[in-house]
Amino acid sequence: RVCVISNPDKASVRDADKIFSLVGDKGCLIINKIRLDLIRKNKALNVDDILDIIRVPLLGIIPFDDDIYLSAEKGEVVVNRRNSLSGECLCNITKRIFGETVPLKNFKKVKRYKF
Repeated sequence: RVCVISNPDKASVRDADKIFSLVGDKGCLIINKIRLDLIRKNKALNVDDILDIIRVPLLGIIPFDDDIYLSAEKGEVVVNRRNSLSGECLCNITKRIFGETVPLKNFKKVKRYKF
């Protein structure tokens, strides 16, 4: 299987779609750096728009999160940071890879996400 990680911009989504055209139905998608503030302003593709273009299973969504940058600068792993939404999403993706059924995070209900 092939897992493609794509940012939610049109160029990245187009490139991911090209990759999936080569690998066929053996792929899944992770959408990285989702920004709800831009989606709400119609300045970024939302998840449904992306899935309409790329018709493959969605393995997970990782929000844009300063924790990833800050963790890397400190030499830490973001999944080890307490209350890290991106870390939680990465853990959920890992669980899905290993066969667990984990629902996608509903970002509209997340209070600790920084917007």
